[in-house]
Amino acid sequence: MSNLRSDTACTPCEDSAPAPVDTFLLRVWWARPDDLGPADFFATSLLDTCELDRLRQLRHRVDRQRYLVRHALARLILGEALNVPASELVFDRSCSRCDAQHGKPVVLGNPLHFSMSSAGDLVVLATCSRPVGVDVEIITRVEFPGFDGVALTTDESALVAALPAGRGAAARARYWTRKEALLKASGQGLAMDPREVVAESRSVADVDLAAGYACAVAIDAGKFSPGDQLSYQLINASRILRYRSGSGA
Repeated sequence: MSNLRSDTACTPCEDSAPAPVDTFLLRVWWARPDDLGPADFFATSLLDTCELDRLRQLRHRVDRQRYLVRHALARLILGEALNVPASELVFDRSCSRCDAQHGKPVVLGNPLHFSMSSAGDLVVLATCSRPVGVDVEIITRVEFPGFDGVALTTDESALVAALPAGRGAAARARYWTRKEALLKASGQGLAMDPREVVAESRSVADVDLAAGYACAVAIDAGKFSPGDQLSYQLINASRILRYRSGSGA
């Protein structure tokens, strides 16, 4: 993808190698599904039984590829930050509503939080010492009749309706990814009606990745103090995947 952004942040940070977890260090990592082969032995060897079962259940090759890269990337980055072999990380996926193992994954016994998302040709991971959420979406995916009525507040719908022709899709996608990121950070997911979530918040920021995509990252508003300023470091993780899998530098 020729127009991918290699490094940006709402408060500028240098693109650099991983560092120890800070009290409020937010990183956003991105990669592409084709950074690994479709049956990459190295990547699949990192996954646990639950992840492998889910991988096998996905019917479409493109979905399997995004899932494989998303979870391999998470294990590599988290393992590096926590000084634990990637394949030995243990996750708790307890659902907050039914306690089954299909909820948001957390690393057992460690304060490092993370969130994953993927769409089209992008895979995104956010890591932070506070509860975090990230979401990426193809802008055209939100262009369907009735979207505003099920996803936006009354004020947001009015703002979108007032935009010049051709700008509505990007605004809708921006609102949607912000809401998803905020809901993920809070741990509620789509259990909460997105029409009740206000997308404009100090605890969420847009991430400029590529033309045709919207992306946002958020910190749990309940853990966001009045004096905090949301900033993040954006890191291209493609070379990490390729190097660790032996497919190139």
